Amino acid sequence: MKNNMIYDIWSDMYSNTPINPLMESEQAIISKKIFKLTKNKNIIDAACGCGRISKMCLDNGADRVYAFDVSSKMVAKCQQLNKNPRLTVMHGNLLEIPLPDEIYDVYISSLAVGHVDSLFSMLKEATRVIKSDGDILISDYHPIRARCGFKRGVHTKDGYLELEHFTHGISDWIYCLNQLNLAIVDIDEGYLDNAYLDYDKWSEHPDIINETQFEISFKIPAIWVIHAKKI
Repeated sequence: MKNNMIYDIWSDMYSNTPINPLMESEQAIISKKIFKLTKNKNIIDAACGCGRISKMCLDNGADRVYAFDVSSKMVAKCQQLNKNPRLTVMHGNLLEIPLPDEIYDVYISSLAVGHVDSLFSMLKEATRVIKSDGDILISDYHPIRARCGFKRGVHTKDGYLELEHFTHGISDWIYCLNQLNLAIVDIDEGYLDNAYLDYDKWSEHPDIINETQFEISFKIPAIWVIHAKKI
């Protein structure tokens, strides 16, 4: 099943706030970045889901937010949950952004780049839409986590649905950033909060297979956030 179909199904359970410990670990980092980067700026929320990033940017005083997602049901729910005249929500995908060139100050994509095979194509399109000296902020499922055998997926009433995921390591990032004249500002790693170290409660987390793997998940990075700038 294609990822956009899975996200259509997941939209019923999704929210514009973190819905699991992994998303919370990401939000702890990305919210600080949003606080510094988005006030009075024009923002792109790429693969917006239900608008969690859009909401944070608007709450922080962003001038305008342009959000898009490949899932029609996520787009509809984003519009439903985030009624704000400064927000525009549309259907689109990471490789064909339905927006003009070099207009926007900040491009943000949360936990979506791993669904794209070509990191270069995704970053090239992100670079196209932001201004010179603009910021690109992308979070992803940490490559160490993926290489330790953890999967991405969704538990639904019809069973577990695995999401297709592509692992982009640091060498992939460095190559793409150099090719596209993007400079790394910093990279932050996020870990699961030990407050969630309760296997009985979280055993059905999408990527947990058994109790041993569950314990490992707290010892390795869960996510990372890459902040780059267009030169």
